[in-house]
Amino acid sequence: MEVSLYNRTRAVIQSIFITGVVFVLALLTNIIILEWYVILSFLAGGLIITDLLKIVRNPEFLKDPFFYADIILIFDSFFAPVFHSYTGVWLAFLSPPDDWTPYANTLSLMYLSGLVLFFISKNILLDFSYSLGKKKSRKKVWLPSRKSLTILFLLMIGSFFLQTYFYTSLGGIKGYISHYGEEDRFSGYGLFFIFSEIFPLILLLSYFIISRFKKIYTTKLVSDLFLVLLFLSCLYFGGLRGSRSNTIFTILQAWLLIHLTVRKFTKREFFIAISLFCLFMYFGNLYKRTRGEFVLNNFSVEQQLESSGFEQIIANNLSRYSIQGYLIYKYEPMGYQPKYGKIYLGDVMKYLPSQSLKEIYLDKRKAGTEIISGTDAWNYGDKTSRVFGFMGESILNWGPLLAPFMFILLAYVLYKLRKYIFSLDRNDIRLFLVPLIINMVFILVHGDLDNVVFFVIKRIIPMYVVLSIISNKVYLQSKPSV
Repeated sequence: MEVSLYNRTRAVIQSIFITGVVFVLALLTNIIILEWYVILSFLAGGLIITDLLKIVRNPEFLKDPFFYADIILIFDSFFAPVFHSYTGVWLAFLSPPDDWTPYANTLSLMYLSGLVLFFISKNILLDFSYSLGKKKSRKKVWLPSRKSLTILFLLMIGSFFLQTYFYTSLGGIKGYISHYGEEDRFSGYGLFFIFSEIFPLILLLSYFIISRFKKIYTTKLVSDLFLVLLFLSCLYFGGLRGSRSNTIFTILQAWLLIHLTVRKFTKREFFIAISLFCLFMYFGNLYKRTRGEFVLNNFSVEQQLESSGFEQIIANNLSRYSIQGYLIYKYEPMGYQPKYGKIYLGDVMKYLPSQSLKEIYLDKRKAGTEIISGTDAWNYGDKTSRVFGFMGESILNWGPLLAPFMFILLAYVLYKLRKYIFSLDRNDIRLFLVPLIINMVFILVHGDLDNVVFFVIKRIIPMYVVLSIISNKVYLQSKPSV
């Protein structure tokens, strides 16, 4: 669906009005202080709001990867700086600068520059796509075979036995939780976890296929009960290992899949989902920081509040702005030299089976440790495991001056993903992959490339193979992409 000049102009006017009103109110109520990084963040927010207003005019905007990228970017470039300005809460567990302002100024200018390049690139790519996307052609559609549910049932049984065997090898679920935080205890099990923790995804795929043929599964009661069952399965299959993302991404995938293909959720259900997400992030953060102790032992309320907090969750989990500002703060004092793409290569090579290749790649953690703690820190066992986000990893690879240009590549990747999503027929069971791709977009912007590669290896590739096995391929006449 091409956006007309009128709608683009209206989106710009609405964005200027919304951003201006919020800025004035925030200034009058002393929510913000008048610093350059705050002003730049409002300009960045205005750009993103303009794009969002254009996107939501498409009835199928929830399938658009650009929509979700904008949501993450508005957190990182707009809400996070305003939050830091208002609360004074920045990065945890690292020695902060005396004044964050100059580094926040630089980072917000980088975000604004990157967003300008991002939206220019996006509009060029989409306009080019619209000019070529008016021809009809035959396309391949994947439809579920008669044996699909039988195959999925057998896969779930196999996954259940593998996961139960692993629990047993550690002394049961309590023993499994007690080993949380011991990285060496779970090292080397990557391939095993791909198969043992695939149960929730197979369960979701089974529900997706059944709901297309039996209407009773599309009712509110059944779909809600299924989400509860899926959440419990996520905890059993990986959640107790401390992997919050393992649960969050599966539930988000299920929520989107049901909303897009089974039944539409109401606004009330949407806000309930957001509330439950916040609670899960709170207790998940508590579980992670106490290494599962609050489950095995009776923590007091005071201990729980001391171990976790929504301010730190917002500052360190929902946004990467503070760690990216910290990279800028440490960039010159540590004499850091950009790696010019070597970290990206290392993010991919670290998952290759060849040990000789693993020994020559540049580890992202090594580069992160170098800029945070110094060149020699890695050799003395000081190894950071922080996630830097798209902008942060761009800084590590190219430096602050060139990092914003990576937003051009980001726009291209999102364009290709969008093109694939909107090419799928409404009866194609590869629609199951759409929420997975959307999850990957969150990781692409909010995480690092090694997180993206891991997500593709653990979730997208196995489920693509499963879909290929259980489907029949037919050709239909296609319609123009939107």
